[in-house]
Amino acid sequence: MFEPKFTVGGEFTFTAGFLFSKDHHQFSDYAGELEQYHRYYTFGAYYSMVAIIAHLDIKVGEYILLPSYLCPSMLEPFMKAGVKYDFYKMQEGLFPDLEDVERKSGSGLKAILFVDYFGFPRKDYLMQMVKNLQQRGVKILQDTVQSWVNNESSLFGDYCFNSLRKYTPFEASVLLSTDRMIFSTDRRITRSFLVHKRWAQLLRYYHLRYGVFAPESFLKHIDKANNAYHKPGIADMLSINRWCLDRVDFHSLGQNRRDVYNALVSKLTLRKVLKDDLGDVVPLGLSIYLEDRDKKKNHLHQRNIHCPVHWRLSDEIDKREHGYSWDLEQHIMTLPVNVEKQNVQQYMDHLGAVL
Repeated sequence: MFEPKFTVGGEFTFTAGFLFSKDHHQFSDYAGELEQYHRYYTFGAYYSMVAIIAHLDIKVGEYILLPSYLCPSMLEPFMKAGVKYDFYKMQEGLFPDLEDVERKSGSGLKAILFVDYFGFPRKDYLMQMVKNLQQRGVKILQDTVQSWVNNESSLFGDYCFNSLRKYTPFEASVLLSTDRMIFSTDRRITRSFLVHKRWAQLLRYYHLRYGVFAPESFLKHIDKANNAYHKPGIADMLSINRWCLDRVDFHSLGQNRRDVYNALVSKLTLRKVLKDDLGDVVPLGLSIYLEDRDKKKNHLHQRNIHCPVHWRLSDEIDKREHGYSWDLEQHIMTLPVNVEKQNVQQYMDHLGAVL
């Protein structure tokens, strides 16, 4: 009898049986008690950013400030809208350099983007500067794409947006805005993406569970899905995705992530990128700094442990000015923490052997 492969990380799997699981309603409850925000739904963080940029109505001579440690895909909606942007420095532990933010906050500054990296909030660190910027009319964009659906107390932006496909097989972004927004959405632009993404998730499930289908069979569909994701317009979150997300037990899965994270930190000698205590955070993963990152990443891949790199930076970011961000780009790797309990010890044994 075929034994399911030990595998950690990689694309989420999906089977139709999930549709018949219990309704936990945790997704629909997210941010429902935050009266200061209007709540909207899009197909993903990219489309939430497109909606925000359109609502900001940025004029000639105005610009946006972005962190220098940023996923290149985040630049696309600004480029496509013809919006001017600049980058502010990041410091050790992925904290914004507040002095650099102040230096670059000129008269034409329309908005600034702050990121809760790996789900860890920066509210306490940023609040005084945020208040000063808001008093000058600068809008605050808070990227909580790497955060769990328990971060309501950490929200402070004029716009906040997350991404559920970082944690589940399903695409969705909750967009919160202190102002009422009006934007039209189009579900048709997601069809090609969905066909390839669901096929990839289904094929990978059968590959891992029963040993059928080669990895190339689902990897090619993942590539096609990624190529079909960034389309003009604003894609709406599908009702079937909401149906599925309400069947995710975020409370239990979140606690499991925390347990795995704590086990890795307590049992392995690792150089963490973020020095923060876990607190109430449900982490995306455990980000670590490695001198020989690519070599060790490859060794783990050979053991069916797939560790993403967040992120490869855009060449637009000046390497001299933003040395910390570029050094991190060369050495960071994220250890997955969405590991089934029966596999945790085996996972730590593999990590201990490689790291």
